[in-house]
Amino acid sequence: MIVRDNAHQLVIIALVQGIPALILFGLRVLVRTTRASWGSDDWAMVAAVGPFAVQTVGVMLAARFGIGVLDEHLNPHEVPEALKWFFWSQVLFLIAVMFIKISIALQLSRIAISRRKYIFAIRTCLAIVVVSLLGTIVFVLARCHPMKAHWTPSLVHTKCGSQLHLTIVSYVQAAINIASDLFCAILPIPLLWNVRMNRKTKVSVIVLLGMGIFASASAMVRLKYNRNYMYDGPDRLYRLADIVTWAYSETGMGMIIGCSACLRPLLPALRSDQSHDTYRLESSKPPHSVVAVREDDRDRDRERDGDGESDSEMETTGGTSVKGREGMTWSWSAV
Repeated sequence: MIVRDNAHQLVIIALVQGIPALILFGLRVLVRTTRASWGSDDWAMVAAVGPFAVQTVGVMLAARFGIGVLDEHLNPHEVPEALKWFFWSQVLFLIAVMFIKISIALQLSRIAISRRKYIFAIRTCLAIVVVSLLGTIVFVLARCHPMKAHWTPSLVHTKCGSQLHLTIVSYVQAAINIASDLFCAILPIPLLWNVRMNRKTKVSVIVLLGMGIFASASAMVRLKYNRNYMYDGPDRLYRLADIVTWAYSETGMGMIIGCSACLRPLLPALRSDQSHDTYRLESSKPPHSVVAVREDDRDRDRERDGDGESDSEMETTGGTSVKGREGMTWSWSAV
């Protein structure tokens, strides 16, 4: 692949983030399937990985055909092909980032369990993100008729919406993405603050779930370059490279962060003394048979020691349980 001028940044970002993101996704699938903890958040990430993989290829093809290249080094016949891959990389970005955000929100819902105020906040944020992203996808796809006019402006009998409208929509969507990323990054702090558990465990969980702030940083930087949508002067393809770079970085970081948060069972250094201790909070209601065994154990303990069960911690099958602020027992088990 011949890379000219500023197009190399697209290839670098696709390799540096794309390959680790896909590897981490594979590890996520391995962890969740081997520990029988596959959930709806995993299915959402599966839906995201396809568009993300195609976006990765599309970004490199956009660089190959001229995105990030100065006009003086550009073959005029390459321009439609470069604009085509620019267009589809933006559409794939919107689809991938939508499913990534759905996955992360559902992951937080697994932690919040039945704490209604947190569940309501997560669902409200998710609804705003999904509706706005779906609306943006429809707007981008329908802006030009026929669709080929997106990358071949010289076509006759075409109709395209204003570049100003596209720029405004891109700013609004970027603002929503930033707000949702910050919300998902900060939420684990109040969510886990009053849960009694090993301090190292709590910190590692909050850090893993709070890394979404890096995705919001990519969206913040992209705000600076969104005005290039309206630019129609010399070296236009050269300027579009910054939009592609930071849009891809947002999905790449989202994929990396969303999958990394599920890999704590593979990181012994982050585990507490309990070998099964990981970050997922789940209902503490055990099967009936487990309750019966536990009651028998309590009776034997009372007969031997005259002492009841400690209220701060108890053993469960597959993990450690700790008392939360509302008297609910939170079970930390393999995810």
